[in-house]
Amino acid sequence: MIRLGPRPPVDRRIEIVWPDGTGAGVDRRGFRGHLVLYREGRPVWTSTRTFRVLRTPHYLDMVAIGSRSVAFSFAEGRLWIAPIDGAEHPVARDELPELWTHNGDLVTASWRGSGARLRLRAANGRLLRTITPWTHRYAIDEVDRSIVFLRQDRLVRSDGARDRLLTDLRPLRLGWIWSDVEVLDGRLIWLEGRDRAAVLTPDGGTFATVKLPRTSSPHRFGGPEYAVADAAGHAVAYMRTKHAPAVNAVFVLTRGLAPRLVYRHAADLSGCGYGATLDWHGRWLLYWTSNEQGALIDATNRDAPIALTDLMKRLPGARNRDYGIDAAWAREGGRA
Repeated sequence: MIRLGPRPPVDRRIEIVWPDGTGAGVDRRGFRGHLVLYREGRPVWTSTRTFRVLRTPHYLDMVAIGSRSVAFSFAEGRLWIAPIDGAEHPVARDELPELWTHNGDLVTASWRGSGARLRLRAANGRLLRTITPWTHRYAIDEVDRSIVFLRQDRLVRSDGARDRLLTDLRPLRLGWIWSDVEVLDGRLIWLEGRDRAAVLTPDGGTFATVKLPRTSSPHRFGGPEYAVADAAGHAVAYMRTKHAPAVNAVFVLTRGLAPRLVYRHAADLSGCGYGATLDWHGRWLLYWTSNEQGALIDATNRDAPIALTDLMKRLPGARNRDYGIDAAWAREGGRA
């Protein structure tokens, strides 16, 4: 649950790691060499050419690893594609590889200003079609290898072969959707607009909505942050913060019901890198912050919260930047 002592050494060849577990580096010390792509820390492909991946205006920007192919792109540069057991070749410029579909095709994004064009390319790089000429928000659903995106006031899901309208968002009265679309556990979809936030089911049904504050006063709670769903997609937790006085409050949403407050405490919000984490395990939520405050929260409120802050602050390495203290559910066999 808690990591003590100096952080473990990492493979120095892995220079970049993305949230989905893919990584990239070069096969020698430095920033130029044969490009090596990793999945969960294991090398899966090595380039035939040499590339410079960092400390250049055209740094390695994005990587996508499929079951039979890989793709990678450089900032303001080329998109490259290769079979998993073959050599790379360039196919386009200014396109980011976003997703390899179940059919083995590649979804790419080309950003211009505040929006992106989504395209579909075959495994050899041939352009198949334009999925949408413009969207300002989209997210990857890793479960069914699809992309969920906004098309004007509608939410659409595409697996490359077929685009499916999920819902018309206008009846939800969200206002302009300014934050990223998020696909949570249970494949629930989180949308946050100017006026409201909404949780949708994978097929576009309304799970719950949250009205957002109209003011940004430090004396009032702000909008929802750090939204997480339980594994089954039955509940969503999120946090709201008030700055004067400093308070964090954790809420839980269940289908069709109003948000329910499950925990609040006086928060230490200091530090430019402040952040918080919520993590489900059954009916319990693990809450902890970068300032070593934490608790175990029963989302049903049947049991009282279990404070972890005093324990965390007594551990060796607390408040030491060279020592890391992380909190997580103990896992055996890959499951909590």
